[in-house]
Amino acid sequence: MTPALRATLAARVRGRNTRGATAEQGSALHSAPSYSIPEMSSEEELVAAAMTRAASTFLSCLDEDQRHLAAWPFPADDERRLWFYTPTDHGGVTMNDLRPGQQRLALELVATGLSRPGFVTVSTIMGLENVLDQMEDWSTFDERPRGRDPGLYYLRVFGEPSAGRTWSWRFGGHHVSVNHTVIDGRVASSTPCFMGADPASSPLLGPHPLRPLAGAEDLAR
Repeated sequence: MTPALRATLAARVRGRNTRGATAEQGSALHSAPSYSIPEMSSEEELVAAAMTRAASTFLSCLDEDQRHLAAWPFPADDERRLWFYTPTDHGGVTMNDLRPGQQRLALELVATGLSRPGFVTVSTIMGLENVLDQMEDWSTFDERPRGRDPGLYYLRVFGEPSAGRTWSWRFGGHHVSVNHTVIDGRVASSTPCFMGADPASSPLLGPHPLRPLAGAEDLAR
């Protein structure tokens, strides 16, 4: 971990930065406990602290119905160990179920579990649902109002996100699956993790196509 990234993570877990909770989300956003970390914390501890803070803040802003979908006990293995990359119900609260401010907090949690390139890739994959929708003539299936929907990405937290506890979270949808488990203040597991792209290549203005997984694909070849 670079000194700059370590400093950024440390700042996030010691106090909200300018992208943190604002008054418009209500006092509930400020009710989550803060978590301090030692100066020499390992990378796993720094990331776990950032995850804990983001997950607690996200859960604190949900209403009862949203929380019923988003917050489950740990371990709930029958549910927690399920994962998909297909456009099906992944379990949890969807981005469509959330207000814009809540979506921001959900994505902040997702970002704590990915590198910057990883988060950009996931965000791009989600946006490709619009492209795929057009390619499939805006068709619908499974009684959904949209066949391909960038809002059908699901977030669920298992257990209570707090220091010293075991908990996990999962984010997934079409061609995205991100899973992390935190034990005793450290990230203990970051699997399964899956990213795909459909379409794998899309035209853009200019000479270069959009290929979200170009680096991985070209390396594999």
